[in-house]
Amino acid sequence: MSLTGGGNRLGIQEAFDAVRIAGTIIAFGIPRENITIDWGKYLIDKELTILSVFGRQLWRTWHQTTKLLKSGKIDLSKTITHRFKLEDFEKAMSVMKSRKCGKVILEP
Repeated sequence: MSLTGGGNRLGIQEAFDAVRIAGTIIAFGIPRENITIDWGKYLIDKELTILSVFGRQLWRTWHQTTKLLKSGKIDLSKTITHRFKLEDFEKAMSVMKSRKCGKVILEP
């Protein structure tokens, strides 16, 4: 299973590449641009299932994700590229707006 919630084109591409054969992509982010996928590579050869999540399914998905994170089966630490103190909010926003980062964390 691969969850893609950021709506970032590169993140979506990484989700398609990372999910196992016959796996499932769960999409709940809204991209700002049109996204194209290699239909043959992902839907035919890799036999992926793509689900979108809205409303009631979103909460179930959050609970499943929480369990996976707590169990250690998923490690998202590699997606965090920057950490800032809360008072450095403007610097953090500048990094995010540059789109040259992964996840940016603000810490108290």
